[in-house]
Amino acid sequence: MKRILNFLLILVINILLFSGIIIAKEYRPVLSGSFNVGDKRYDEILLEEDDSLTEEIVDRYNYEKFWLKYKQKLSTTDYYYLKGQYYKKRYEERGNYNNINFDLQGNYTYQLSNKLRNRWLLTLRDKEYQENENSTYQMLRLNYQLDYKYNQKNKYSLVLQRQLEDYLNDSSKDNIYDRISVNWDYQIREDFTLNSKIQFNREVYKNLSERTNKYGRQFGVGFSWEL
Repeated sequence: MKRILNFLLILVINILLFSGIIIAKEYRPVLSGSFNVGDKRYDEILLEEDDSLTEEIVDRYNYEKFWLKYKQKLSTTDYYYLKGQYYKKRYEERGNYNNINFDLQGNYTYQLSNKLRNRWLLTLRDKEYQENENSTYQMLRLNYQLDYKYNQKNKYSLVLQRQLEDYLNDSSKDNIYDRISVNWDYQIREDFTLNSKIQFNREVYKNLSERTNKYGRQFGVGFSWEL
């Protein structure tokens, strides 16, 4: 898995940089980033003998989060970006939760026609637990989205996702997660849009494991109303 991640990382960077050099001569790249530090506290509400309530600190963690993003526009409709993120969490009490997370994302969006748009999103993740090595894993996730604008009132989108997780010290946790969803946006009036979604997903384990495979489906309806 590690060799695959390294190979794909090198491949994506070379393809995107090459396409930027050849095509993107009229558009300037945009570099953005952010650095955040903070903490989060977990409190538990306790009932005392006199029926009063007290709040007790269960745990607290400090975090550092840094990301950097490079975006290059290729035309009025096409663009790509590369985004790297570093995220570190350290707990005061539960040391086995301490982890360092590194993500690398590559997005490529391009127009097929006036009505069709493609979007690819590749995410590589390396998550290391310093005091709980069995939870350390590497992940590869590929998303594909196809947007279709039928007319001014109807818009459709298809989303396909495959995610692979490989646990370096516990292969029984290795799993594959797939998701398929179809979305429909219908504009009833200029200020009111109805949206709906049908989604199917599954999570299966690649090796013999005591864990159970999971299958799900979902139907949702929503709206957007400009008041």
